[in-house]
Amino acid sequence: MIRIYGLDILKTIAILSVVLKISLSGVVFSQENKFPFIEEFHIALNSSISSSFNNKLGCNLGVFFKSVKKANFSVIYGIEYLNSSILIENNTTRKHSSIKNGMYKFHFISNSLILRHDLFNKKLYFEYGGKLDYDMASTHEFLNERNKLNLFVLPSLQVGIGHKVTIGNNNLLMAIGTNLTTKVREDLVNTSALRYSTIYFYLGYALKRKETSIRLTE
Repeated sequence: MIRIYGLDILKTIAILSVVLKISLSGVVFSQENKFPFIEEFHIALNSSISSSFNNKLGCNLGVFFKSVKKANFSVIYGIEYLNSSILIENNTTRKHSSIKNGMYKFHFISNSLILRHDLFNKKLYFEYGGKLDYDMASTHEFLNERNKLNLFVLPSLQVGIGHKVTIGNNNLLMAIGTNLTTKVREDLVNTSALRYSTIYFYLGYALKRKETSIRLTE
């Protein structure tokens, strides 16, 4: 069962609102593309999806670049920040277990390569791809003690489905999906594993390329 805590919801929504306002100010309501190399902005709310531990909320922030674009297919390269957490309570410590009680907080910078298929006149899309997640100070916290996890580089997979809404010359993207990750800790006795896998909902803004910029003149 996924458990969601009210305090985490409020904090995460506040952070996402501020970041979204800063990121998209001057883009959504501007006639001129101020980011010539960027195709999409994403901002997401996620929840860890462990069946054995207490799941917490987190967020994703990303910018994406389309390296291949055809009629109903595109390949998207992106750089994302991923934050997720899992709380472990009342876990019996065993000699062969590396899973400990406390809060696991994951912070990654991800290189993403996503394949996207447009469906139903480009109103819906299905996407999937792989990531390399670079650990940026993930930690385990218990009884006021914080230790780095030193996870280095880990692979993960992403699968999702989304909907496009046209706004002027650009598209608003809304998608749900999951990030499936490798295990970072395990208990050899009961075969349980700790992963940073998540389900997510993201809002994105896709910029359509123009040959020339429109400028207002007096």
